[in-house]
Amino acid sequence: MTKKLSFALLSLLLLSACTNYFSQYRTVYRIETTDGHRYYSSRQPSLNKSAGIYEIKDLDGNEYRIKQDLIYKVEKYKHKK
Repeated sequence: MTKKLSFALLSLLLLSACTNYFSQYRTVYRIETTDGHRYYSSRQPSLNKSAGIYEIKDLDGNEYRIKQDLIYKVEKYKHKK
């Protein structure tokens, strides 16, 4: 009985530690440009193909329009809340 109880408590402790760690981070999109700017967005940037422009809304609510050839990388990223 004591082994089961100690195992249950240890499992609960480990689970709560992992949950706390993951609740501090969220997955966002990190957009890097060729001139070194970085933008973080909760949504993948949308591309207006006819104009060749990415439309980005960052985590603060600011909106940007960036030419497609200036985008260096778009990747998922763990961002601290």
